[in-house]
Amino acid sequence: MYSKLTAALVSAILFSLSAQASEGVVIAHIDSYSNFAQPADAMKELRLLYLKRKMSWPNGKRAKAYALATGHDVETSFALEVLLLEPAQLDLHWRRAKHTDGTLPPIKVRSERLLSKMVAKIPNSFGVISKEYWTKISKDKPPLKVLLEF
Repeated sequence: MYSKLTAALVSAILFSLSAQASEGVVIAHIDSYSNFAQPADAMKELRLLYLKRKMSWPNGKRAKAYALATGHDVETSFALEVLLLEPAQLDLHWRRAKHTDGTLPPIKVRSERLLSKMVAKIPNSFGVISKEYWTKISKDKPPLKVLLEF
């Protein structure tokens, strides 16, 4: 009885999390590095760059990450699916990084619109937006490209 109840609760939680998860894309400035052989290669590189364990693209150009506000659905999905971190773990990562060597998290912006405009203006920059928003803006052919879908 107890194990059936536990299994039902776990299933319900997983279902609600998957229903809330936003599908997203990592966008980058049109001139940013993008010669990844496989999506797994892009995911690994983006994880290192976003967490600032690595500061430059494979071509040596310095990367600049932008992020939506903490708690935004697509940022949460990115943390879980690409960074492989729970939001609390990501917060702890940035607190430790700031304390140990002064490393700051990606620049936070308040909307997908602002994030996409910033990435479009700044070479070698990248950020995360929803697939829905990407579909909307890609019709206007912005100077952006998709590095990863998740």
